[in-house]
Amino acid sequence: MEALGKVFEEILAKIPLTLKDAEYDLEHCKKIYETLIQRRKGKARDLMIDHFRTLAKIIEREKKVDRNKRQARSH
Repeated sequence: MEALGKVFEEILAKIPLTLKDAEYDLEHCKKIYETLIQRRKGKARDLMIDHFRTLAKIIEREKKVDRNKRQARSH
């Protein structure tokens, strides 16, 4: 489990989060933690899936920003 945490930490370190993104991430992680403590596996799974989808959107947003920056420099 510790190894999984380290891998996830390394992945997150590569994602430039805004303050809004970081606040969302923290609150969402708290919700996931609470549902796990309450042994609500299905709800925790759903929250985790939603969390990964949101992170994927953030990554895609940053890729788009990077592409736009590269295009602007090439002109």
